[in-house]
Amino acid sequence: YIVGNPPFIGYSLQTAEQKSDVKYIFQNWRGSGKMDYAACWFKKSADFIQNTRNEVAFVATSSICQGEAVGFLWKKLFDAGIRINFAWKKFEWDSVAKVHCVIVGFSNFDRQEKFIYDDKKIYRVQNINAYLRDLPNICVESRTNPISRVPRMILGNLPRDGGNLIVESADYDRFIATEPRAEKYLRKFIGAEEFLKNRRRYCLWLVNAPEEVLNLPAVKTRIDAVKNFRLSSKRQMTREAAKIPWLFSEIRQPRSGNYIVIPATTSSARKYIPFDFVSSEIICSDAVLIIPNANLYLFGILSSVVHMEWMRLVSGYLGISYRYSASIVYNNFPFPKYASEIESTARKILDVRKKYSESLSKMYKKFPADLLSAHEENDRAVLKSYGFSENISVDDLLSNLLTLYEKFRGR
Repeated sequence: YIVGNPPFIGYSLQTAEQKSDVKYIFQNWRGSGKMDYAACWFKKSADFIQNTRNEVAFVATSSICQGEAVGFLWKKLFDAGIRINFAWKKFEWDSVAKVHCVIVGFSNFDRQEKFIYDDKKIYRVQNINAYLRDLPNICVESRTNPISRVPRMILGNLPRDGGNLIVESADYDRFIATEPRAEKYLRKFIGAEEFLKNRRRYCLWLVNAPEEVLNLPAVKTRIDAVKNFRLSSKRQMTREAAKIPWLFSEIRQPRSGNYIVIPATTSSARKYIPFDFVSSEIICSDAVLIIPNANLYLFGILSSVVHMEWMRLVSGYLGISYRYSASIVYNNFPFPKYASEIESTARKILDVRKKYSESLSKMYKKFPADLLSAHEENDRAVLKSYGFSENISVDDLLSNLLTLYEKFRGR
């Protein structure tokens, strides 16, 4: 037996020596540089136990069975004949540091009896996949484009400005009083917090601004600070952006119409992640994902229990918070055929929201009855569009979606 508790070190926190270890262990595995250090123990053990009856069990951070790690690590281990024989689902190891762990037991053969442990419950199951569910061994891999015929989802704009192009709500009136000619170049600015909690924040949006605006004293002071901030960076790309210090480092803002906003990180206490349409006049940060040119049908699908369960299965997590991503969640989601009924149910969700003045965060925490009813009506329409029963179990739903994923990506 091999039993252990690998150190929990994310790739951004690894020392040069540890990064070298990862590179050595994974050799030619493309993308290994992003893996948690603990992944080395899984790979090395899988090599040791080939063609044996030996078994391995590790305590590891839950990230080893989430998001990109599944497509990168477990797909290759499964292809090499590795099978998970028992697992303890995510639990809190350290309540102070908020470290969440799993226990995974695996071998190079299939046990006849497999078990999943979850708090005080034990489940005898047919199979344990990389997400530690009794589902097929299908691993969702990161991809740059959607497998369905839907608009692309992209990251919001990246300031990389040291905060100097951002005008906080408390400073807004003072800034306008100091430099009234710059008022038309101040735009509402939203990240996940501002979007979900209706918090006011602004930014200097100087795309196509004339030179006289760039030279206004209060504006120029901020531009000069951005330039100095970028020049002091160790990253070549950031230093290059110092040539245009009046602009965000990376601009992906839609030029017209409305776009859908998806918070990149959000509480897992919610049954549904609140998405919404936002005017292109409002500038979004890289703390959100956006879909330009989106319609009600797309909004309805994304807001459904079908998409939410898919997201809960394949997404990465930050502690216990969801980390929604385009490359894993959206791009791999198998969308159903268009159904006009979904546009109607999606519109109803938006109409019900208008009755309430509170933020999306508070609204979806309280979840008033009419809003819940609108979501459930939308759920039924989306399930119907797939040909699924309204009473389908979560495991059957996910099994069907994984099968569709395999079919769609092979087209």
